[in-house]
Amino acid sequence: MYAKSLTLFLLLCSVWLSLGCEKVDQRRARRIANEAVESINAGQYTNAKTLLQQAVRLYAYDPHTHYLLGRAQQASEEWPEAIQSYLKCISLEANNKSAHLNLAKIYVKNKEFQKAIPHYEKAFELNPKDANYAYELALTYQSARQFPKAAEAMQKAIQLNPKYTEAYNGLASVHLDQAAEHEPPPPDPTPPPEDDDKKKKKKKKKGEPEPPRTILVPVAEAAKPFYSKAEAALLSAIQNQAANEQSYNLLALLFIKQHQFEQAVNTTQKILANKPNDAGALFHQGLAYDLWYEKSRVQAITEKDKAQKASLERDAAEKREKALDTFKDFIQRKIGDEGMKMDVRMKIRNLTELKEKELAKELEAKKKPRRKKRR
Repeated sequence: MYAKSLTLFLLLCSVWLSLGCEKVDQRRARRIANEAVESINAGQYTNAKTLLQQAVRLYAYDPHTHYLLGRAQQASEEWPEAIQSYLKCISLEANNKSAHLNLAKIYVKNKEFQKAIPHYEKAFELNPKDANYAYELALTYQSARQFPKAAEAMQKAIQLNPKYTEAYNGLASVHLDQAAEHEPPPPDPTPPPEDDDKKKKKKKKKGEPEPPRTILVPVAEAAKPFYSKAEAALLSAIQNQAANEQSYNLLALLFIKQHQFEQAVNTTQKILANKPNDAGALFHQGLAYDLWYEKSRVQAITEKDKAQKASLERDAAEKREKALDTFKDFIQRKIGDEGMKMDVRMKIRNLTELKEKELAKELEAKKKPRRKKRR
């Protein structure tokens, strides 16, 4: 009896000592983790990681320590290590919203959108009234090309914050992506090279007009509903005084895609009236004039009435000059993005070549002697 009581007593003492030691280790680990917070805030991530790894060795079951270690690793761009730390934190504390959010951001950074989605969904579930969480989730859906879900999340962000400018723009962008799925790919304005025999057969007759560049394609019927939804989102932003320059640039792009070139130019003028150096507005205005010129030029080529044809040619030349001036202005004002500048320089070159050919044609027509009428 005495021996059994002694054994039980010793066992209880052992458990108590073990729990006591664990508590001591837990407190020590937390103190070390608190020191690491100061290092993280000071940008001393190497020191922070050393402290936090020491804390984990002392006590491996504190989710906050694993979260802090993930933060330090994330700041050092140690993506695999940070992912493991955040996953460990979540395994110990499933509803740690900060760990879910940061883990999702790492996945997005590495373009692993499908992996990011469940963590953004969980973060929003834990913060259902935070418009920013809904917006970040929507962007991730959009990147994963889950457009209906992206539109729904953007709308939720707007419901939570009716002045959320980025969400209105994001919703319009999602609908533009949906429309793009139904639009045919743009034709290549530069035809493939032909051999000499074909060139001889297709030799253009003297005075024959240059063929259209075939860069305009009809708007697909299936895309039109999405263009309407995008326009409704941007007009709602304007109505709620939540629009910015990007909103108007998106609206101009929307008009261009629907071949509403005059509306596109008017929209960019509103931006440039307040912000003359806005490169986006200059680009969209130049693009609108370029395509408007092409539309007028094609109409002039097919027109039979001489007076109407001359009027259309003058109108086309006016749009061409405005496109050239606007594109040149864009090149001067745009900072960086050499790829975009190269594209615009190509447009300037194409427009200049067409201008020279048209001027040469006019000069040749003037040199032709007029036939005298017979008496």
